Amino acid sequence: MTFSCAEKNKAVEVSADESAVNLELGESFEAETPPILSKDENLEEKEDSKKQVNRVSKRFLKKGEVIENKEEVSEADKEWLMQKQLESIAEEVKMAKRLEKRDLVKNVSGEENNQELAVEEQMVKKIEAVDNLNRLEKRELVKTVAKPDHSAFNSLLSAHVTTKGIVDYAALKKYISKLDDYLSDLDKNSVQSDWSRNEKLAYWINAYNAFTIKLILDNYPVNSIQDISGGKPWDKTWIKLGGKTYSLNQIENDIIRPEFKEPRIHFAVNCAAQSCPPLANKAFTADNLNDLLEKQTKSFINNSKYNTIASKSVTISKIFDWYGVDFGDKIAFLNKYAEVEINSNAKIDYTEYNWSLNNK
Repeated sequence: MTFSCAEKNKAVEVSADESAVNLELGESFEAETPPILSKDENLEEKEDSKKQVNRVSKRFLKKGEVIENKEEVSEADKEWLMQKQLESIAEEVKMAKRLEKRDLVKNVSGEENNQELAVEEQMVKKIEAVDNLNRLEKRELVKTVAKPDHSAFNSLLSAHVTTKGIVDYAALKKYISKLDDYLSDLDKNSVQSDWSRNEKLAYWINAYNAFTIKLILDNYPVNSIQDISGGKPWDKTWIKLGGKTYSLNQIENDIIRPEFKEPRIHFAVNCAAQSCPPLANKAFTADNLNDLLEKQTKSFINNSKYNTIASKSVTISKIFDWYGVDFGDKIAFLNKYAEVEINSNAKIDYTEYNWSLNNK
């Protein structure tokens, strides 16, 4: 976009490429974004307009840069100019357009650039919104919440959990500070209403598994999770997330199950027991959620360590008994994943549950 001086007299201009030039009448220059007209000693405008132009020119110069005009700039102006930082390009665009409307600068390129200007206007609005948010944050009226980074948890899992879900707690305990950092990240960046369903569910599954590991490490060595908190570790209220305190049971039974109505989560959340569906050796994310849930479910159902599947009878995990309401027709659910087709009237029995630690 090209701008030129709006008056016959000389003026100082600043462009987005941080260069300063002197313009005579009829001269023009090119800039990716509209430049900002600064000081013109003989503008045929009211005094307040002159002051506005001066204020603009002073705002948009880098510290240490001084504009030289044929007419000497006052020492006071120089000192002021040297103290000011160059504001964002979006702010330059906003101010340039404001001055253009007052005929203090003029677009002489002959190009409309409507699309470009529309984008710039959106940029300005976003920056203004961020500025407002920052001001509110400083006054502790709002809190900016980011999305947690599950990569740290993923690294811990991939390094200390086998593909069969066996956990090397002894080795993992050496990295408990990294786990604590991840749990702190979950606390500071808790679930928000504008997150996608997958983002929310991945968050809660990871939170459940990470805090279960934390519980084991804080009490390790231990033979079973049932040896912790008087045999009721799931009822212990100690998990801090987003300013609230939860138990493992609350995360699973008050949030994950009723909110998401997803039966496959029972093969994703891990209770640190031998009979529990194996802990995945990777963190859940919004992107891998469905594929990983499918993999965990199919692998568990067809693993003879946990279930015995035949066409006329099945002996399956107690999970299908405890959480039967989540699965609906159990045979129909099993047939979605089982490698052997099960008759609809097949007999169902349940295995004994081994609460020994899923330890290496």
